[in-house]
Amino acid sequence: MQLDQQALNAIPGDERVGLDVREDTSLAAQALKAHSPPGKALPIIYLIAGNLSLPSIRSAVQEMLRRREYGGVVIDTRASGPADIRNDPAAQADTLLVIRADGSTASVRATLVTEEFLKGVLDYHGQ
Repeated sequence: MQLDQQALNAIPGDERVGLDVREDTSLAAQALKAHSPPGKALPIIYLIAGNLSLPSIRSAVQEMLRRREYGGVVIDTRASGPADIRNDPAAQADTLLVIRADGSTASVRATLVTEEFLKGVLDYHGQ
């Protein structure tokens, strides 16, 4: 999962203990930083890996969706490993785009992103 400090803070401390959290210095992270509002400090973008509860994933995704300057949120389940969850400046803000393993997509407004919806997306992927 790629997220900023505010979204990382949405994950409870007891769940963060077992996560691998690293600063993301990729081109994608640099592109997100470029969308930071003028006059604000540049955010640190993190990559996290590990097991999270469904409520924590939902909290982090909701926080990511609130950060409209970073565009929408993409959950890409095409890879055989864990789903890739990230902001994408090219995606519509306040929208979650799901890319399924077969390449088909579904777009959902932020208000409809529930734990049940995420469970279906992540179960479909075999998480």
